[in-house]
Amino acid sequence: MPTATTTTTTTSASVISLKAPATSSSSAAATLRSLYPRAARAFLQRDVSLTHSLLSSAFSLIHPPASSSDALASQRRKWDILRITFETTLYASPPSHDPETLPPSLRANLMLTPEALLTTLHSRSLHLFTPSDTQQKATSAFLPGQILVTLVLASLKLDCPEVGRVMIEDWLAKHGQETDVSDPSAYAKVLELYCLHVLPRLQDWEYAEDFLTYERELSPDARQHFVASLRQLRSEATAASRVQAALSDHPIASSPSRSPSPSTSDSSASSSSTHTATPHRPQGNGRIHTLTPLTPSTPSQSPTPKPREPHPHSASSSSIASTATSRTVTPQSERARKKRRAAGNGHANGYATPRAQDNSRSRSSTPAAGPSNSIIRRSSFGAPATESSTRPPSTFALVRASLRALLQNTS
Repeated sequence: MPTATTTTTTTSASVISLKAPATSSSSAAATLRSLYPRAARAFLQRDVSLTHSLLSSAFSLIHPPASSSDALASQRRKWDILRITFETTLYASPPSHDPETLPPSLRANLMLTPEALLTTLHSRSLHLFTPSDTQQKATSAFLPGQILVTLVLASLKLDCPEVGRVMIEDWLAKHGQETDVSDPSAYAKVLELYCLHVLPRLQDWEYAEDFLTYERELSPDARQHFVASLRQLRSEATAASRVQAALSDHPIASSPSRSPSPSTSDSSASSSSTHTATPHRPQGNGRIHTLTPLTPSTPSQSPTPKPREPHPHSASSSSIASTATSRTVTPQSERARKKRRAAGNGHANGYATPRAQDNSRSRSSTPAAGPSNSIIRRSSFGAPATESSTRPPSTFALVRASLRALLQNTS
């Protein structure tokens, strides 16, 4: 009868459907265990195509659990951690080649904002770990602590600590409804990440310390360790902010470049400091004779210039500066000075007669003999400073006196 046939067919199908999951779960676990090392190696080698292909093959075998515990629980956690890490790393550091070559799902992730990407990853993990036999939407009550830690680390990597804070606080609000027997230390890891990384990144130091003060599930030693670490981090952050503020208030001025060294002086300037006269010591009688003035004090007397011999090794013998600064006078004895004055008074033109015994002036001269000598330098224009002004000699008188002195020296 049609009714009996229909009943038999339904019963047979029911038996097959109950036995199939046990066989497929064991084979799926073996396949996942063999694929995971290859996928991890491809991820470390930055082989995007191979990593994505192996992840797609793995999650074609991984589904939400039928109950709170199943045979694929450990493989589900491992593969989800690898998928979150892979997609976050690819988003933070996309490949340099053309992104159009990426798979469509990865290209879609690159178009999202960091907050939207993290929210998508979190929602996908909630659906993956929420048992399918529950009559409620995906909840963080079934989310393993390892998965939450991976998601929060991804939020810190993408500089979205506020998204990580929302994930942790949602998980803490439902903590205790379902026990994660696979990792009893998950709670301590989540609190460490929450109080020492997420809240400090948000500058919420006071709330982090208050949370640890009123928390009661951690051991006293672990709580004290977290508090000490939090205070140390806060002191370091305060010191760093002070240094940064000081640098912004007082920027370091760049040191001025050194001015180029002055160029070497020319020959005329150097002659002013190199050509000097060195006086001899006084004679044995101890009497120091006074200097013979180059210009007499009376208006009727004027000095007669003597011809100057050029220095054989000087390139600036005719320059104005060397002429003005290198002329020196050889002091005369008292007897010679009296003869000079007598000779000067005997001429009608009022000029002193040059003597043959006078030494010609040079750039650097040392008297051969006589009493103590001194140096009389001319002013900046070549004339010695005197109390009374005198009439300058004419050009004809200078030429005549120079020729006369030259003839007397050669005779």
